[in-house]
Amino acid sequence: MNKKTLYLSFSLPITTVHLYKEPGEIPYYFNKLYNYNSIIDDYMDDNDRIKSFRSVSLHRYKYQGIFKNCLKILSVFTHAHKVDLLYLLQITPDSMFKMLAYRLGGGKGKIYLKLDLGLYEKNGVDLLVWKNMSYLLKVVHTLFKPLPTIYTVETTLAYNRLKNSYYGNLIADNKLYLLPNGFDTDILVENNIQRKGNVDKEKIIITVGRIGSYLKNTELLLDIISNVDLKDWKVYIIGPIEKSFLGKMDDFYAQNPTKKDSVTFTGDITDKKILFEYYNKSRVFMLTSRFESYAFVLTEAAYMNNYVISTDVGAARDLIKTTSGYISDEHKKEPFVLELQRIIDLDDDKLNELIPDTDKKELTWEWILKNNKGIQMLLNE
Repeated sequence: MNKKTLYLSFSLPITTVHLYKEPGEIPYYFNKLYNYNSIIDDYMDDNDRIKSFRSVSLHRYKYQGIFKNCLKILSVFTHAHKVDLLYLLQITPDSMFKMLAYRLGGGKGKIYLKLDLGLYEKNGVDLLVWKNMSYLLKVVHTLFKPLPTIYTVETTLAYNRLKNSYYGNLIADNKLYLLPNGFDTDILVENNIQRKGNVDKEKIIITVGRIGSYLKNTELLLDIISNVDLKDWKVYIIGPIEKSFLGKMDDFYAQNPTKKDSVTFTGDITDKKILFEYYNKSRVFMLTSRFESYAFVLTEAAYMNNYVISTDVGAARDLIKTTSGYISDEHKKEPFVLELQRIIDLDDDKLNELIPDTDKKELTWEWILKNNKGIQMLLNE
């Protein structure tokens, strides 16, 4: 029996970071679980020797810019007759051109569009609502909408938003499904990491992200920490640091000299084993972002038995249903200070009861892709 082929093409180059998110994980798990031949188009990395991600083939381009974008559409066209599942991301003109190229090239298979639902707004107005679209947008969305076989969206918040948009009827038509992003348990296996239970955790608080970027709102995190008595707890702020933020780090230490030994900026950690050992030993994960379409770090934290303290962004409310945590819709320090101090003040017995002692299998890619109705529709003949 011939293997089926999944082909991912995205408007942006796929980097190593993307391979451990939905661009890389879904092709990998389709190969692992369903024996697909998976191909990722336009992988870009400094190491030219890398030809595959686990069992997934990686295709590279020598060219950049608009010429490469045209080549990617042409590649979809020329490979169309060999592709059983065309996998695309986001509602964009690029996705529309590739879907048309796939059908014009003789593609008879299915088209899967995974929505990493961004703001899609202008001046606070939702551009997925028909009455808010310009004439040009109405034409584009009218052409775009019927092309995918199925759509999936990542969070309940985004799913409910689409209910009231131009795409709302896709729910009744069985073409739109909720599919959260999952945790890749193979990362732990590959790095020989045994997930710790509550009693083995340390008094550690972490955050992971682009430190100092506007969306991550690290200023709020530092303001919270400044107003908390950390006692014997440690804080690790993990991720690449924006140059513009370096002065604010200095200001934090100058204003909080007693926290110099308690709060550490690690910088970027690209080694998966080192990064996940931080998740593994920490008890609390904090996210103070202004906006997140999903926030993979929350899935990682939840699966690794962290108590999640987050602004009301991305999948935060969905994820704490399978773990424990605190969500605030206010981007102010006071509610976070109170919650974090409450956790810090708990005795060891209470700390060990913070997180439910469950396997959290429903957070894994394997469980999600085996149990999602939309994915099962793609797999059916």
